[in-house]
Amino acid sequence: MTLKQCWIEQSWRGGFWYETTTKDTGSDAYYNIIAVYTKEKSDTTDLTIMNNKQTVHFGYVQLQDFRGELTGNIDSLPVSDTLRYNLLKRDTLDFRPGNIEGEIVLILQRKHNNKTK
Repeated sequence: MTLKQCWIEQSWRGGFWYETTTKDTGSDAYYNIIAVYTKEKSDTTDLTIMNNKQTVHFGYVQLQDFRGELTGNIDSLPVSDTLRYNLLKRDTLDFRPGNIEGEIVLILQRKHNNKTK
């Protein structure tokens, strides 16, 4: 598997018109994780990628494998700018070392608005 592109975006509140769509705020806001990847056509393995840390709204966080994208939600950004996920051998909540195939580490790079005068 080769990770091509990955980003995190804040959830949005849809409006009737484009101009009325806004970012969620308050306690109901969450973040979407989208990771675009490629893998060999011969590789038909379903990926089970989970974080064994519980979050307030979502319980165990799993990145779902959907046609070349891994997607998932988190309820807040990590303090350390690092997200860690375990690649499990089976689709279970078994986080014993023998069931962990590897680890995926996502390091967030925050974009800054650089305004020139």
